[in-house]
Amino acid sequence: MAAVAAAQGQARRALRLEAASRRLKRKWELHTGPAGSPLDATFARFLNPARQALDDDARAEAAADGFRMTDEQAIEYALSDRE
Repeated sequence: MAAVAAAQGQARRALRLEAASRRLKRKWELHTGPAGSPLDATFARFLNPARQALDDDARAEAAADGFRMTDEQAIEYALSDRE
């Protein structure tokens, strides 16, 4: 969902979803492959424009927002159309 948001030009949403996703992966010990895998490279390619669209403070704020989401909030946010 983060990559979709980034492709749609929703940089803050993309970075919030990325942070929420990382938190959930850590919490549930989910692994999508080794660091530097082709999947990581593809994900980074989609998210880099979103990262570049925001300044340091806005990126940090979006990431903090995503990390603070509960599991339920993250799922609800991912399924919503809110920026």
